[in-house]
Amino acid sequence: MPQPGTIYYLILYGIIILLQFTKTFIQVKEEPGKYNWRNYLYVSLQVVYTSAGVVILLLAELKEWMGVIMLAYVVLVLISSFLDNVGNRFQSNTLVALHSVIIGFIIFTTIFSYERILPKSKLKEDQPKATVAVVHRYKVALPYVDLTLSRHLGPGKMLNTQLYFSTNVEGVSREEAVLKAKEKALSNEPGSIRPFNPSHKGNQIDVRLSNEQTVVEEVATVASVAANKSFERKYASLRLRL
Repeated sequence: MPQPGTIYYLILYGIIILLQFTKTFIQVKEEPGKYNWRNYLYVSLQVVYTSAGVVILLLAELKEWMGVIMLAYVVLVLISSFLDNVGNRFQSNTLVALHSVIIGFIIFTTIFSYERILPKSKLKEDQPKATVAVVHRYKVALPYVDLTLSRHLGPGKMLNTQLYFSTNVEGVSREEAVLKAKEKALSNEPGSIRPFNPSHKGNQIDVRLSNEQTVVEEVATVASVAANKSFERKYASLRLRL
């Protein structure tokens, strides 16, 4: 399928030729000895000027070829300007051939550039759609050791004895849910872990979480009985181990 830029410039070139036709048509009718159908194609200079937009795009895309592209464009401008100023000194067939070659070269270069060199525009349906991460709801149980209680009762009495902290959080994965649950547990905010004898440094110092025995279970938006039972079984198993 042709690129929009190709169609745009082809229409511009067609408009230039059409304007030349409307300007020359009356002259051909009134002075057929001086003007003829060949005069309709004496527009190579206007076409070269119009193609400057394509040249700019090529310069931006092919920076290593910048010098070559600029030189070629300047040569086309000089030749078409020469034909426009002193073209009447050439034979009619030679003049129309030179104009036609320049116009044909510009049209070919425009089509080739948009189809092979310049980045192609994508249709909206072909463009990658932004992916939205699905947020899930999780119930997390975190085993922990209350270090303030251990210091109060003595390390021997609290050996291998753990408590638990349970909360509901939302996240795109189980790992994120566990991290959010830990942040909530150690935040010293309402609903966080409450040590036996909190210190001024807070839960970060008073509590030691057990990462290996963490239980996390996804809960549907409308919680099903099966999902709740599944978490309760894991939660009960954790309590027995503790």
